[in-house]
Amino acid sequence: MAVLCGKSAWEYWSTPPLVAGAALTNEDMAQCSAQGGGDARLASVRVNACETVRKVHGRLRTDLKNLSLPVCVSADNSSSFRDSALIAPHAFSQVALKQHALSLGGGLFVASVPLALAQASRSWSFYELVLHMFEACGTYCVANFTDAASYTLDALRANGIVSPDMPGGVREYYDADGRRAVAVCDDFHDVPWVLSYDRFGKPTNLWRRPPLATVEELENFAVQVRRLRGIRMFRQAVGCVLNGSASPLESRLVMLLCLEPRLGGQGWPRPYLNRRIDYAPAARLLAERSYAIADLMWPDQRVCIEVNGEDYHADREGFTLQSGRRAALEAMGYTMFEINYDQMCDLSCFEAMLETFCARLGFTLQPLTRMFQIERSRLHRALFP
Repeated sequence: MAVLCGKSAWEYWSTPPLVAGAALTNEDMAQCSAQGGGDARLASVRVNACETVRKVHGRLRTDLKNLSLPVCVSADNSSSFRDSALIAPHAFSQVALKQHALSLGGGLFVASVPLALAQASRSWSFYELVLHMFEACGTYCVANFTDAASYTLDALRANGIVSPDMPGGVREYYDADGRRAVAVCDDFHDVPWVLSYDRFGKPTNLWRRPPLATVEELENFAVQVRRLRGIRMFRQAVGCVLNGSASPLESRLVMLLCLEPRLGGQGWPRPYLNRRIDYAPAARLLAERSYAIADLMWPDQRVCIEVNGEDYHADREGFTLQSGRRAALEAMGYTMFEINYDQMCDLSCFEAMLETFCARLGFTLQPLTRMFQIERSRLHRALFP
């Protein structure tokens, strides 16, 4: 049983299906190499290479093209191969692997999303793990491509398969009644992933997709797997995560607002993320559409926060507020605030905005004790290095 583990498993889950499903020919690989993308994917394996090495090498031009080398693999025959430019054998709990690994066909498996996060967390800080969990339970993917995957995406864009006009994609996570409105990816390669473009029409590294997991699934995994190395930090991190984030900037804002003060956050009540608001008939006339989607929403306080991030927003339409949207929401009794990356990155500016938020939400700011200031600064540096 050969299983993709840790960072390699997470990279697999972070590969858009369109990119994963496109096979690279010898000619493609030659052109990729000519552009500076040559690596061990081009090399042939030894005649006496073990079966696990052959399985992985044979798929580096197809669904594993976005895995950075060496690929992390745990296998029954790990003792038969050594660290190389192609594969790095890893010793992970065989019990966890057998219970939480999914078949990729051809005798190759991949660690489930929760298990991949738990394994990869060995090389992440606590805050990095929380952010990756937000991503897994959210409707976005930050794709950091290998040269082979980048070459594939360029070809897909050149052929018009990937474009700003791609249909599909996920918008709201919750409906107007607060019920989950989007299904978790059950069939990884059958769900639509949509590449995001900034307001200038340039592609970003953000893809909009259905969530890979839910917080509840991560919690259940933490209960089931008790003796996995790093599971204690995993459990602590799950308690910091919300379902439904649509961008890394939203995730960062939620952490700053809602993490416990001992972790540098304000400890505020948790909002809904990306919840739909159906406009009243009069408000529809102002907004010229039937609904809005609130990035962060506290329904009892009727307050919404819009997170405007040029580099990380779902689409050009989503970057700027639609004409009349604010007027429509205010007509329904909502207060809308806006915040962007620069305002969050500047801690002094962000603290000034918090006072405004507090005045309307009725929440309190944490006392500026020495310990809280230390933890708050540590959190902010981790989120905005």
